[in-house]
Amino acid sequence: MLISVSWLLLIYLLLRATQEDMVLLALLSGTIAVLCMGVVTLAFFSRYPMLAPHLKFVDLRRVKEVVSLGGRFFVIQIAYLVIFTTDNLIITQVMGPEHVTIYSIVFKLFSVITLVNGIVTANLWSAYTDAYVRKDYAWIEKTLLKLNLGMFVVIAAVLVLSLLAGNIISLWFGKEILLPVPLLILMGIYVVVSIWSQIYSYFLNGIGKIDAQVYLSVIAAAINIPISVYFTRHLGIGSAGVILGTIVSLSLFAISGPLLTYRYLQVFRRMNTNGQV
Repeated sequence: MLISVSWLLLIYLLLRATQEDMVLLALLSGTIAVLCMGVVTLAFFSRYPMLAPHLKFVDLRRVKEVVSLGGRFFVIQIAYLVIFTTDNLIITQVMGPEHVTIYSIVFKLFSVITLVNGIVTANLWSAYTDAYVRKDYAWIEKTLLKLNLGMFVVIAAVLVLSLLAGNIISLWFGKEILLPVPLLILMGIYVVVSIWSQIYSYFLNGIGKIDAQVYLSVIAAAINIPISVYFTRHLGIGSAGVILGTIVSLSLFAISGPLLTYRYLQVFRRMNTNGQV
């Protein structure tokens, strides 16, 4: 919040004080981000000094374990970075930069749903880890069930936003903007697939079972760009082809994630039944 408010104020001041200078904007916004995070970091460790890192806490015997797990998470993050940050580049190269604006506007509008979902589910990753360590498998199952039922709310929100998107964006920009129907439909599907996948990725991440995610994320990243380019050029749906490529890429885990989760839940049930550790 501190970074966002500071950035908004910076843009306002730059528009009032100088000509439009993207280099200066980038430089100052990066500086603001570093300063804000620095302030938050100092404030955090001042309040919780027992959590401050120190060389005396380093245990070299745990390095291999930490690096191994961290390395796999790193691969997953890089793969999804490729998937989620190449859309505008593909649209620019295939269709031209003038088509990026509408795509970005619609993407940001629908991102409100994923943002709200992220706020609600932010603590689940660590909560799954805690429940897994305590062997509270009943809580894990109940939570997953609630999240699955919550998908009806997500779908309803997507439908409402799809119907009101034109009016919201026209009000936002102060003029009527024609939105491609395929883009609205596919952006809504993308939000549903993304949140659905997140339900199971948080669980699997929380219990440390991420090998399948590593392989699937690499495959998804590898196919994302070529299929997005193909859909954009040959399906006749314009920039919507890019988000369709993202949907196909994410669908690899959207299908396998629930299956993997079900398999682990079956194992948990057997462990509870047999009283095994």
